[in-house]
Amino acid sequence: MLEKFLAFWCRTMHDSVMWPVQGKYICSQCLRQYSVGWETRTPVTIPVRAPRPIPAPSASMDICA
Repeated sequence: MLEKFLAFWCRTMHDSVMWPVQGKYICSQCLRQYSVGWETRTPVTIPVRAPRPIPAPSASMDICA
């Protein structure tokens, strides 16, 4: 319970953090360590639709005849 309060306090009151190193960043005022969010997330996959087939030319489509 106390740990959650201290983490909330740090994120609310301290605005200076150091650059992330090895998947963690450190608050420069109280030296608390936090994991970076982008290393734990899974990449988003976007479904790709297959292209529509191009119709083959036929005799009925010949307009020059």
